[in-house]
Amino acid sequence: MIKRLPIPAIRLFLLLYPKMKKANSFHWPALGWGVIFLGLIILAIACGEQWRKTDRVTVLQEKFSPGGRYVATAFECAGGGAAGYFYSNVNVRRQEEPFNQRHFILGDKLWSGYGNFDLQWLGSNHLQVTYQGPKDPKWLKQNGSRKEQCCGVKITYVHR
Repeated sequence: MIKRLPIPAIRLFLLLYPKMKKANSFHWPALGWGVIFLGLIILAIACGEQWRKTDRVTVLQEKFSPGGRYVATAFECAGGGAAGYFYSNVNVRRQEEPFNQRHFILGDKLWSGYGNFDLQWLGSNHLQVTYQGPKDPKWLKQNGSRKEQCCGVKITYVHR
């Protein structure tokens, strides 16, 4: 019989589960799922922005717009440890903004499969991105999205 729980978070947790009929009763199935749920929340909070520190980014090409207002960066990124990831993509941003490897213009996912980039500014706010990527229709349906505009820059694409 538990009269007082030492941690307020556990008390709150016990109040959230209707299977716990009385404050003094103790049901292992409900507590087991609750501990898993609480652990996942703590893990999500603890690992929230770790990728910013652990990603290894290699800049392949970086070009400033003719007026110097925008920057286009082709890059490779690797991280994630043993169950890691590796991807190549392009980032477009204003010159004063810091680079963020998770803001990219090709595809919706990190594992997009693009590469062999060539960046060329056609005007002060018009970027042409030449790239290589799979041509399989199934792959394109899942990963083939492209941003046509980003932070005031019109983007056109040439697939090799």
